[in-house]
Amino acid sequence: REWVDRVLDHIDVDVYTLSLALPDIVFYPSAAGETLGQRFARVEDIESEHLRAWSRCIRALDALGTDPIAVVGEHVRARGAAFFAEIRVSDTHHMSADLSYPLCPQFSMDHPEWRIQRNDTLPDGVEEMAMDYSFPEVRAHRLAIVRELAARPEIDGFELNFIRWGKNFIREEAFDKAHVMTEFIGQIRQILDDAAAARGSARLPLAMRVPSTIAECLAGGLDPAAWLANGCMDYLIVSDFNYSDPQLPVEEFATITAGTECKLLAQMGDMIGGTWQGKPSMKDRERGLAIFADHYHGLLNTDAEARATACNAYAWGADGISFWNICVNMGDVGSWSGPDHRARMLGWMNAVRDMKTALQGPRHYHYMPLYKWLNTPLRNYAVNRQYHSPLGGQHCRILTFDSAQNGTRQVYPFRMADGRNGEALTGTLRFPIFNLALDDDITIDINGEPVENSCVRRHGRPSTDPPVTIFVLALADCPAFRGHNELGLTVSRVEGDGESPYMEELELIVEDDAT
Repeated sequence: REWVDRVLDHIDVDVYTLSLALPDIVFYPSAAGETLGQRFARVEDIESEHLRAWSRCIRALDALGTDPIAVVGEHVRARGAAFFAEIRVSDTHHMSADLSYPLCPQFSMDHPEWRIQRNDTLPDGVEEMAMDYSFPEVRAHRLAIVRELAARPEIDGFELNFIRWGKNFIREEAFDKAHVMTEFIGQIRQILDDAAAARGSARLPLAMRVPSTIAECLAGGLDPAAWLANGCMDYLIVSDFNYSDPQLPVEEFATITAGTECKLLAQMGDMIGGTWQGKPSMKDRERGLAIFADHYHGLLNTDAEARATACNAYAWGADGISFWNICVNMGDVGSWSGPDHRARMLGWMNAVRDMKTALQGPRHYHYMPLYKWLNTPLRNYAVNRQYHSPLGGQHCRILTFDSAQNGTRQVYPFRMADGRNGEALTGTLRFPIFNLALDDDITIDINGEPVENSCVRRHGRPSTDPPVTIFVLALADCPAFRGHNELGLTVSRVEGDGESPYMEELELIVEDDAT
């Protein structure tokens, strides 16, 4: 109860969701799924420290006759929110067939013939452990877990999380098997309707957390438009794999939810910087917040950054925000836990509750190369490619100014709610170009309209690693913005040895309270 209160004491939410199934490993005593750690005769035999602690808690509470689902559900309801159970449709935090690891399900070990077969190369020591929904036996096993949870009167609704990890079929077959998943979801809808009828209650809502574009959805065998047409879905949550992305194209989904009862939500989490764990250093950074690591991957949300991301989501059609991986960081230990970090997270969460609130303070639009991997992705993600998200999204824009591009205009696209109607803005635009000398020639334009050189300030930092020139200009000196924008850069580099210049990060800080 106290854990629930750490959120609900400070922020008003409609739905509080608890992850209960992965989907075969579950976090409660179960007849349908495999309770975490139950196959180990002694909890001390579990090698993973944190999973050993989880299993110990489950066993201890069960021995005391304490039902965590009932306690949490009843308490969430008493606080005025609905309580949803999250089921992760294809989570594979387990990366190999190893029963000594508690998150590796016995089900996948017993039936390796039902696992997804991969045609691409995975890292050494990593296997594909996700089950293929093509097999009716896989669907039947997981429907039994849904049916078990739907019978729990404390649960007000369900979320199917397709983000962890977006693997439902053989990748090359997924598009043509979307109808299989649509039928499976229809069966879940029927289970929920039957459970509601048995309770004598209203409809049990079903939320779907899906990849960030329609194309990514279809590539994973997911067809949200069909789910809407069948009346299966009550919430559609558009999600990046792990980050708050100000470029989330929610308008694709707003088109299909328009005129329906389905609420469209945009996912936001605390992490904003992406996967890159190399240079440049984030120490002594003037903006952003690098807490647990000295690289992009350590950047966490600030109020101003969250406001900007939320403004973009609302401007392009979102009805609300769905928070991601928040409660896991409400503890007192860990890389970014503790009272100070809880206060920071709750601060930005309260700042994005609606468009009006998000506009009541500076908006820091911060665009990062989210999926610039330091190495080949290390896990058994659905997609293992540089510059792609684990779900296949291309969320990475890097401009490289080598000799082949000398004197050629390159474009960095960005969306910005502020100024989308051409109105004047107060604030700052800035971006770094690494490995660029202070005296190299550059022409800057916004949406094809040139920016006067006299309006651009340059700050060179030749001693940093990598060396960098930072460009700064006032928003008032920029040509008109239009919502979907282009920053155009034409570099005529003074030739020399060394690494090619590149640009991958853009910031716009809007200081006025435009409406």
